[in-house]
Order: sequence, then C-alpha cells, then structure tokens
Amino acid sequence: ELASDPTLIRPLPCTGSDCDDRVGVDFDRLADEVAGIADEFCLSEPPTSAPVTTITPVVTTPPPPPAQCGVDLAFVVDVSGSINDLCNQVCGGAGPCDDCWPNCPGHEQCWNDMKTFIAESTRQFEIGTGANETQVALISFSTNASTQFDFNDHQSNPAVATAVDQVVYERCLCRQNELTPGGWCQPGCEPRTHTILALQKARELFASPTSGARSSATTKQVVVVITDGESNPGYSPIPGGAALADDGVTVIGVGVNLKAAGRTELSGLAGSNERVLTVEDFNDLPDIIAELRDLICAE
Repeated sequence: ELASDPTLIRPLPCTGSDCDDRVGVDFDRLADEVAGIADEFCLSEPPTSAPVTTITPVVTTPPPPPAQCGVDLAFVVDVSGSINDLCNQVCGGAGPCDDCWPNCPGHEQCWNDMKTFIAESTRQFEIGTGANETQVALISFSTNASTQFDFNDHQSNPAVATAVDQVVYERCLCRQNELTPGGWCQPGCEPRTHTILALQKARELFASPTSGARSSATTKQVVVVITDGESNPGYSPIPGGAALADDGVTVIGVGVNLKAAGRTELSGLAGSNERVLTVEDFNDLPDIIAELRDLICAE
C-alpha cells in the first residue's frame, strides 16, 4: 500500500547534515488507510465457534470430624457359645463347638467382624481425657464376664483401636477349675450368655476409683451391649440395665441376627426400643456405625 501511494511518504522537516537520507510517514493518512482495510476485511457476522464442553469438577466429601461429646463409653461384648453356632453352620453341623472350633474359619470371622465394628465405632470420637473427649473400656462375657481394658488404659484413637484388635476370643469364660488341660470347657460349662454378669461388671467399672471413669455429674456414661442372642434362663439382663439407668448410665443395645425373644430382652435392658440397633449378620455391623454414634452423643 505504501509503495502504490507514494504520497503517504514525505520528507521530514529537519535541519543538519544528516537530514538528506531521512524519510517519514504521514501518520494521519496512514491511520485512515488502516481503518479502511479493517472495514473491508471484517466479517458482518462473527464466526461460529466450536461448542464448549463444561467439565464439572468432582467434589469429594471429607469424612465427618470425630464427635466431641465427652463420653465414658463401655462396650460389653458377647463371646458366648451362640456365636459358635455360626461356626457349626460353616462346618456343616460337624458337631459340638469343641469339635468344630479348630478347623472353623467362620467363628473367627464373626469375632473379627465384631472387633472391627468396635474399633471403627471408637474412631467416630476424639479419644482423650478432655471435657469434650471420649474414654473407652471393653468388657467381654459369656459364662462369666471379664474386663479387657479400663477407661484410663488407652488415651488416643490409635491406642484404643490397637487394644481392641488385640482382644482374644476366649472360647468360654469359665472358672479355671472348669477348663480341661487343653483349655476347653468341661462338659456342662459350655460358653453361655450371662449378660447380667457383664452389666454388673460395667456398673463396677463406672464406680471404680481406679478405672479412670469420670463422674456422671460432669460426663455422660454409656454402655453399648453387643449380643447375638437371648440370655440363658436365670440370667436376665433387664434388672442390670435398670440398675445402670438408676446410676445415670445410658444403655444401648446392638443385636445381631436376633429372634423375637432376643429383641424383647435387648429393648428391656436398654429401657427403650429407640436405643436398640439390629442387623442380620455380623458383616452388616458397619452399616449402623453412624447411627450408633448419634445415639451415644444424644442428650
């Protein structure tokens, strides 16, 4: 364009010996030419753009933080012979529990499922001694009851989870003189469901000055009973649940594969159907962890 219209180029006014070879551009006219070129080549309609794909980011919801509700929480766990009935089912009804036990993976799995449930339930809370923190104890029972660890034994979430994992299924909690040399129950001393003894043990635990239990006046006290069946005749746990309630302790029942009588008993010891959770099988226990946490922390 500049070459075809030499009038766009004119000598610059200057003085001095170096002015002879200098040329300049008439910028006013050049601006008009540029504007005309733009008008000539601009399209009347904007080009059609390719469709824009919108990518929705995936948002991962973080797990809820541990509950801070200041609880002394005692798990009371059934290790009676009724759990061993599942072992017999896995073994095809091979015979009494002592015959089936050594080669039966099913029984061990039920116990491990219960321990996993307890450990995962404790992870829902901030473990410690603070006013808004939770302490955990564990009692196992069948024919007799045994405290596996006190409230003040483990004061962190990892420590409690490890302690739960290390609890060994004792096959039966008979007195020592009722065991065979090999550690099995003598005839007539099969592992039974004496839930009342465990509730009495829990009551002692909350009252003991050495267990680490805090006063019910300042800290909520909760017992969670996990069982798969009705107690043996003469060992109804309902009076034990009432005694704990009189002491200010909340009792929650967790039932696995319960029949009607077992459900009625669990509601009786908890004092309310609203404090009873049930599942059909041990591997369903994780499904009720959040609901159990809410019951524990409920005012």
